[in-house]
Amino acid sequence: MAEHKAQDAKTAGSARSAKPAVSLASRLNRNFLGRLLGAYLFTDLLILLVVIFTGAYQAEKAALGSAWDLHTGRQLAYAEDMPAKPLPWSQKLAYLEYRLTPRDQERNQAHDQKLDPGEEAAAKPSTIVIQAGPFAQTVYRSGRILLVLQFLHFVRQYFKGKAANYRILEGPLQDMADQAELLSQFDLQQEAYHDMENAIESLSPATPNAKIEMGDPNLEGLEDAINDLLARTHAAYRQQIRFVSDASHELRTPIAVIQGYADLLARWGRKDEAVLEEAISAIQAETGQMKTLVEDLLFLARGDAGRNPMNMEQVDLAQLVREAGEEYQMLDSQHTWQVQADQPILAQGDRKMLKQVLRILVDNAIRYSPPDTPIQLKAIHMEGQEPAFQVQDMGAGIPSADLPKIFDRFYRSDPARKREGGGTGLGLAIAKWIVDNHQGHITVLSREDLGTRFTVVLPAYSDSDEGPAQA
Repeated sequence: MAEHKAQDAKTAGSARSAKPAVSLASRLNRNFLGRLLGAYLFTDLLILLVVIFTGAYQAEKAALGSAWDLHTGRQLAYAEDMPAKPLPWSQKLAYLEYRLTPRDQERNQAHDQKLDPGEEAAAKPSTIVIQAGPFAQTVYRSGRILLVLQFLHFVRQYFKGKAANYRILEGPLQDMADQAELLSQFDLQQEAYHDMENAIESLSPATPNAKIEMGDPNLEGLEDAINDLLARTHAAYRQQIRFVSDASHELRTPIAVIQGYADLLARWGRKDEAVLEEAISAIQAETGQMKTLVEDLLFLARGDAGRNPMNMEQVDLAQLVREAGEEYQMLDSQHTWQVQADQPILAQGDRKMLKQVLRILVDNAIRYSPPDTPIQLKAIHMEGQEPAFQVQDMGAGIPSADLPKIFDRFYRSDPARKREGGGTGLGLAIAKWIVDNHQGHITVLSREDLGTRFTVVLPAYSDSDEGPAQA
């Protein structure tokens, strides 16, 4: 008995969902047919005008030749020998005439003067008669055929479109009806809904460890989903607050330095050349630092917004490493440069961005390595034949507790050296963003007072992957 009732309820639900599907399908089909009829009328009118004007122009050119002119007199009338008895409209078209009166300057001037009846008759312009009946009947028969074809297509579209719309709408409407039926069977107390709403309204992403605990087993899945979302929102909120705070702190120092030297210039710089030179040098250095910081921030902001385009192509990492080694041997003579990149190492990536990663790692190696120590640049294949390049120094190294944080924005493992190195604290964050968007990864091996080695592993080159990409 219960099974029969359930089946009857399901059948009734299907019938209820079928009615709106049929109604909506009919409305959509009527709307489409109305637009189709308007398109037919517009097309027929356009074809009729084009055919008539084209036919008239060709007939006039054939009759007048070079004497054709826009000011030629034109008249459409029935022939004088048309029978007086009533004729169907289609037969009257056979007697249709197209009369042309050519333009004649001399005769028109003579006609405007006072002439004798004989002279006036001679001065009247002649009229050319073109038999337009055959052309009109051809247009009439072709138009009837076109209308019949359009009518058949219209009728076919009426029945076919209605059935197609119903097939498209039947499934989604049935799903909606089924979901509504399930929701109607899901009984929750009104008080539990209000408690959940109040708990959600009282939450704040700034509150650490914010959670919803209603104690209702029916709401456990919803509670877990909301709590997980809250945890991720709070983590993003903390990261944003830290990023804004660090950026403000980084900008505050150069601004304070520039302000201090500006005040120094205002007091003594106009007369003391030594003060003037010192202030100008300091201001230039700080503005350069600010420019670098702002450019790094803009790069990361564009990357977070997905607006850093990448031109993916074949990149020889060995050639990239050799170029970097030659550049830094000229720029930095205080360190010993060891370059190992003899064999081609082909990777898939954006050449400019990968070179930016290499420069970031080399700049860090220079910054934290004592003079007269070696810096190694290598292009290698990893054990799984993945292409990679390495930058290794014998500098101060990174404490093991700081290794998980070195790719965070504005993080430095040695705060005391924060301003001395001239960096912005964003280099490794930019490098990681670039490598991540190449579907690669960076590994770090570091020991305090022994040195650090960064290894950048990238995807191997593939012809099918070449082309521009948007990060």
